[in-house]
Amino acid sequence: MKERVVLLPTYKSFADLFILLYTLNSYKMETPFTIGNMEDIPHIALIEKLLKGVGYVKASRSRDQSIQESYLT
Repeated sequence: MKERVVLLPTYKSFADLFILLYTLNSYKMETPFTIGNMEDIPHIALIEKLLKGVGYVKASRSRDQSIQESYLT
């Protein structure tokens, strides 16, 4: 049975994500999917292109859920 590792970093910026993915790629490790909120993505064409290329999954908050509530729970 193949072992699985789950990495749960606390992202302070998108640089953390790219450093993690770069490090995994440097050691020839499988690149994981990353799930994040659509509202938190900076609207910069280069960032959006990079996220699309690395398998970033965009999740959306429900309309009645505030951003502050998401960070508290």
